[in-house]
Amino acid sequence: MISVAWWKAMRPSAMLWALTTKELAKAFVEERMDFFVRAQPWLTAGMRREDFGNYGYKFADCNLRFVGARVSGELSSRAVSLAILDEASKYEHVDKREAAPADLVKVRQKTLAFPKIIHSSTPSTEKHPFWQNWLLTEQKRYFVPCPHCGHMFTLVFSADMLCWSGDKADEILATAHIRCPECKGAMYDVDKPAMMAAGEWRGTANCSNGKMVGYHLNALYSNFETFGKCAVAYWEACVKRGGAHLLQNFKNSYEALPWTPYFARVDENKILSLRKDSHGRGQVPEQAHYLAACYDVGLEQQHWVVVAFVGSGEMWLVDWGTLVAVEQIAEHAKSLSYDGMRPVVGLVDSGYSTRSVYAECAKFGEVLQPSKGSGARQGTHYETYLAEYDSYLVTYSDYQSKLDLYGRRALGRGEGLVLPRDIDNELIAGLSGQVLENKGQSAQWKKVDEDHYGDALKLALITWWVNAEGDLESMRDMSYGKFS
Repeated sequence: MISVAWWKAMRPSAMLWALTTKELAKAFVEERMDFFVRAQPWLTAGMRREDFGNYGYKFADCNLRFVGARVSGELSSRAVSLAILDEASKYEHVDKREAAPADLVKVRQKTLAFPKIIHSSTPSTEKHPFWQNWLLTEQKRYFVPCPHCGHMFTLVFSADMLCWSGDKADEILATAHIRCPECKGAMYDVDKPAMMAAGEWRGTANCSNGKMVGYHLNALYSNFETFGKCAVAYWEACVKRGGAHLLQNFKNSYEALPWTPYFARVDENKILSLRKDSHGRGQVPEQAHYLAACYDVGLEQQHWVVVAFVGSGEMWLVDWGTLVAVEQIAEHAKSLSYDGMRPVVGLVDSGYSTRSVYAECAKFGEVLQPSKGSGARQGTHYETYLAEYDSYLVTYSDYQSKLDLYGRRALGRGEGLVLPRDIDNELIAGLSGQVLENKGQSAQWKKVDEDHYGDALKLALITWWVNAEGDLESMRDMSYGKFS
């Protein structure tokens, strides 16, 4: 509404405001816009009674029309300099003989020198053009200062930031607060006005289209939503698991994020919840059966993890890092030692630089084996002898390995996968973002970029598949021995 007033004052010319339906457009004029216009005497100057319509206004020097996006004829007639596409992600492309609603509006502006389109909406799905256009911008987000330490940060729905006490709605409502990611200081609703006044917009992505600018705000910033109300909504949708409809509404309406139907999703919060305070990087848990060293091979870096297996296959992450070259893998694996315990098994991904991986595994054949994922949805793994390298290639089901690692272990009740308390951001990013999407009658793991640590951890899991039926006591004894 402020944009309309500015445009009327500075560039008086034809304006269009589109909502999802004509009925909603009329209701918006009656219930909201009319009060705004009539409260500004300079806007209504020179207007007659008949200039106030159910679907717009005839100002003294320009017009503002409200239309429904379902009616293509209303979007594709006269030229407009300012177009506001309200709730753009909910527009339906009803008439397939015409272009999509947003495209029809663009055509109306092609003959004008300085046109502007404002797309405003609660996002719906990741694939909708509204969200895809947002991804092409700098993705500006609002950074606010911590009143305790001055650190600038964005408000997000995460277990580390939005905190409360108790497990009932009234307890959550009364105790909810925001915690600074830097100093861990607590901030309450009373702090929000000053934080908002001192905040600033900052781009968070490289802009690939200089003609578009995008802004994002979630409900935590709202003056009409307390931290308590947001926390209760978060708890009901995510913690209580109130059903897909609640989760979808929360993602769209509170987080202002798109919704994608899925069977399972591993986000950053879930990875953080797998940390164990008593377990630190480089520590081996008591009664570990064996250590596995596994490597995900890439073009520029080789990501590696060391994992300890205890009990009936519980995975404890011990260490992680990167190497520059494939040719460093064998020597690196030989050098690993934690409290006198050394890896006795290891898998190396051979999907990239296959021959080099085979040769490197042959250098340390006592421990390292090449591996390769397959598209099989049944079974777990099988081994093929490579006579030239005197080694066995382990071929595994990528689908089943992710189902075990992410679906059962990471998304279970914290059982089966333990992470150190001091994991770093690169590791968190490498393990987050896995999504098992609903593809009609089947499920499919969505491709995730930069999930190299996740791939390395997946290979460690496969060593358990291969060795679980073996003599684990002997493997433990071997872990404290020496390799030639």
